Amino acid sequence: MSDKTALVFGSTGAIGAAIVDEFGAKGFKALSAPRSLVDIDRDDGLAAIREFPQLDAVAWAQGITGADTIENFDDDFFMSMFNANCRFVAKTLQELLKHERLNNGSRLCVVSTIWQDMSRRERFSYSVTKAAVGGLVRSASIDLAERGILVNAVLPGSVDSPMGRRPGSSAQDFPAWTPHGHRLSVEDIARTVVSLCDESNTAVSGQSIPIDLAATVAMI
Repeated sequence: MSDKTALVFGSTGAIGAAIVDEFGAKGFKALSAPRSLVDIDRDDGLAAIREFPQLDAVAWAQGITGADTIENFDDDFFMSMFNANCRFVAKTLQELLKHERLNNGSRLCVVSTIWQDMSRRERFSYSVTKAAVGGLVRSASIDLAERGILVNAVLPGSVDSPMGRRPGSSAQDFPAWTPHGHRLSVEDIARTVVSLCDESNTAVSGQSIPIDLAATVAMI
């Protein structure tokens, strides 16, 4: 068993729970940070972070989606989505650094989406706020490099999960986009996240890596 400790934000979601399980299977002591524990909009919403032990890996698996366009987007909706999809990662990472919770050489990974680098109809706020995650990963990977910290994102295609089964989700179309003909499992995502957070990753940083069964390649 490893003596390393991992923290997962968004651990109550399907992907977050799978990441917690995968960290445990790889020998990490896996800690959960559900939304009820950390709230960047409450005065004391980040207090729990200072109580965490020293961390060797952190994964973010929370976020929200929604439908709008450049013509009809609402300011409040846009900002709520930005807060959930990007600002939450930035603020919690800042707090982990402020309280010196991250060990030198730790690995960080954000679960984003293929729509970070692409878009589709009526996904304006979602695409814009997820695109910001790419900038966060690139910038943080440079700022934290002197401590040997590696920062990456994974970009899943449509996942067979409760969110992926909701009406309007691209999950229904995804099997036709990929030559593999089926959706991803939450375990597919979890295994990739943990591989980037494991000490066997010695060089990958600043990257946003599609996990999509070649769907984005096949679409072109």
